[in-house]
Amino acid sequence: MTGDRVGRAAEAGLRFLPTRRQELGRAMLAEAAVAEAGPMRRKWLRAACWFIVKGAAPVWLRWTAITVSALFICWIGYNGIDSGFQGTPPEVA
Repeated sequence: MTGDRVGRAAEAGLRFLPTRRQELGRAMLAEAAVAEAGPMRRKWLRAACWFIVKGAAPVWLRWTAITVSALFICWIGYNGIDSGFQGTPPEVA
């Protein structure tokens, strides 16, 4: 992945950061933009991408946990309605 692609991906990822952290993410990308092309710029971009992933992961994990919990409750309800809420028959268990 070239530096330009990483930079564009990092800019797109900024919107997933909490509002109070977006300014720091933009500052990191601005520092990377003024760095010379080469190892130093790649280092800045890697650091900015890590910051964005680390900051956005808790938000995604929270929404994933809520969604999975809701789907599990729906699945339990569906299976309960299907069996008339009788539970597991003793001969099957």
